[in-house]
Amino acid sequence: MTGVTVITLVGVRAREWLKSHSHKVRKRRSGRAKRVWDRYGAIGFGLLAPFVTGTPAIGTVIGIGLGASRRQLLIWMNVGVLVWSVLLTAAVALGIAGVDAVRR
Repeated sequence: MTGVTVITLVGVRAREWLKSHSHKVRKRRSGRAKRVWDRYGAIGFGLLAPFVTGTPAIGTVIGIGLGASRRQLLIWMNVGVLVWSVLLTAAVALGIAGVDAVRR
């Protein structure tokens, strides 16, 4: 969550700086992340970004590039990190419990 917060705060400023100082900044908005953004907006992107992009940090950078508001991106990326952490922790715990049950 700290990484998402830092990237969100720094990334928005970096995007604004690039817009004001570069006339040839091309925005490439394609791929799965763009489709998720177009279909579900900031909420869906924040919840699915760790699954779609692999890491929340990359998802945050992509969200900034897609023009997400700082507040929405910060909130929903952190909610997504929390949800995926709980799901993966539960999956590992159940897997370990299953392995222990089979060994006995």
